[in-house]
Amino acid sequence: MIETPPEEPPEGRPTTRVEDLVGRVSVLARWLARPVGIAGRIGVVAGLAVWFLLSAPVWPDGPPWWSSAVSLVVLGAPGLWLLFHRRWLDRAFVRATELAPAATATALATYDRVRTPRTPRSSAAAGPDGAPGGRMRRAWRFYRGTVSPLRGHVSDALGVTLPFRPYILAMSGVALILTVVLLVCVPIALVLRVVLLAT
Repeated sequence: MIETPPEEPPEGRPTTRVEDLVGRVSVLARWLARPVGIAGRIGVVAGLAVWFLLSAPVWPDGPPWWSSAVSLVVLGAPGLWLLFHRRWLDRAFVRATELAPAATATALATYDRVRTPRTPRSSAAAGPDGAPGGRMRRAWRFYRGTVSPLRGHVSDALGVTLPFRPYILAMSGVALILTVVLLVCVPIALVLRVVLLAT
């Protein structure tokens, strides 16, 4: 006799679909964010090259050490920011994948709780219908069982979306532009260093 495998409970199917969807979106987003890390490495290398050719204290006409240190920080900042943003995006994608099942299960449980009315208790146990104590207890149970879990998931979701805020993306855009400028400045700095050594 062939045994049929047990059917998956219907309430688990939306959670599984959401997990699959979030997982695929996370993989795609991490793949799309990979150029940010590459641009960050290029920016760090370009900044170090410009710093070494123009502001390093190893040259006879080099600036003081404190000025060289400030120049190193300024020139390396765009690439370091892009590397940090890439790691931040990776952590956000992983966090979203971890939060999706719990958030979906809580939302489904809340929907079932709101849609399905509870069976009323006996009037002797419930007390008078308009008693303030009964209303307060019902309001507290509703907040503790429905509002509070959703509020926690909303806070977690807002934390996940932090690296996608407009000002964060604008800072990464400025860092990308500065990385391109540093790449253009590398041959210029090389020519200047050759001229300074020749003279």
